[in-house]
Amino acid sequence: MFVEENDNDPYLRGHCDYENGIERQRNPYEDFHYGTTFWEAWFDGWDDASDEAVILHKPLN
Repeated sequence: MFVEENDNDPYLRGHCDYENGIERQRNPYEDFHYGTTFWEAWFDGWDDASDEAVILHKPLN
């Protein structure tokens, strides 16, 4: 799965890719290289969707 540099909403695409079963690749960015690239936005979207899924599937008891 590739994210194009001209993708206008990689965060949303990452979120949708999680919901569609696309596996998360290892984040290629080290902490000291963190910025606002399209890949990082995709990872943020995927991670947020994953976190939301965990919360939604948590037992109420």
